Amino acid sequence: AMQRMRVVLTLVGLLANRIGSRIGSAKTNIALSCLINLLASASFLLFTSESLKKEERKAFTVGKAANPLSFVSLISRSQRLRSLAPILIMQAVPDYDYTSGTYYRKQFGWKVTETANLMFFNQISGIIESWVCPENPMIRNLGIKATTQLSGILGTIMDLNSAYTTIPKTIYCNSALSIFMHGRTAIDALVSAEAKRLKLGSGELSAALANLTTPLRFVMPAVYSELFAYFQSSVPQVNFLTTAAVRLFLSGFLLPHSWGHLSVLAKEVEADYGKLEEKAN
Repeated sequence: AMQRMRVVLTLVGLLANRIGSRIGSAKTNIALSCLINLLASASFLLFTSESLKKEERKAFTVGKAANPLSFVSLISRSQRLRSLAPILIMQAVPDYDYTSGTYYRKQFGWKVTETANLMFFNQISGIIESWVCPENPMIRNLGIKATTQLSGILGTIMDLNSAYTTIPKTIYCNSALSIFMHGRTAIDALVSAEAKRLKLGSGELSAALANLTTPLRFVMPAVYSELFAYFQSSVPQVNFLTTAAVRLFLSGFLLPHSWGHLSVLAKEVEADYGKLEEKAN
C-alpha cells in the first residue's frame, strides 16, 4: 500500500510541476498550493478514520510534546535508543545543505531548465524505486546494517560525483543511485521496534524524534552557508565533501561501533520483514 501511495504521489508531483511550469506565475502557484493544502486538510479531517486501536492509544499532552528536550527522556529509556540517537542525527545532517543549487549555477551555469530536469529525474526515480527496488526486499536480503551502510556509500558517491564531475549531466545519475538508498527506513524500523517494546506512544515518539533533530535545523543551514561562502573561491565543493565525510563516518565508524547494542533488535526486525514477505506470497 505504501509503495502504491508513493507512486501516486510521485505522479501527482510530476503533474504539478507540469502545471506550475505552464502557469509561469510564482504568486499564482503559491496560491494554488495553499488551496490544495486546505482541501487536503479538510479531506483528511472529514474522511480519514482512526487506525490506532483504542487499547494502543496513549495519553498525549501538548506541553510534553512541545518540550524541546523531550528526546532526552526518550533516549534515556534504553541503551538501544541511546545508540540510535546519534545515527539518526548523522543521517539528518546532509538534509540541511541548501547550497547545491548555487553551486550548480556557478560551476556549470545551470538555469531553471537544468534544475527542473534534476527535479524531474528525482521524481522518476521515486516511481522506479517503488517498482524495482522497494525497501522490504533490501532489508530482508541485505539486513539492516548492510542496507544502512550501502546508503552511506551510495550517498558518498553521489556527493563526489556532484563535486568533481566535468560533465554536468552526470549529476542526473544521482537520482538512479538514490533508488537503492533505504538506510533511513532501516534505522526507523529499529526505532519503531524498540519504541513498541517500551510501549511508547506513537505521538510521544514522533515529537521526541522531531525535537532530537531540531537543533540541526537552526545550526546546519548556517554552517553549510558559511562554509560555502568562505571556500567558494578555493574549494567550492566543500559542502559536498563535508556531507560525504559525514556519510562515511556514519557507515564506517558510528554504525559498526553502535551495532553491539542493536544487533539483536535488528535480527528481530529482519525476521518481521521476512514474515511480511511470506504473508504477501
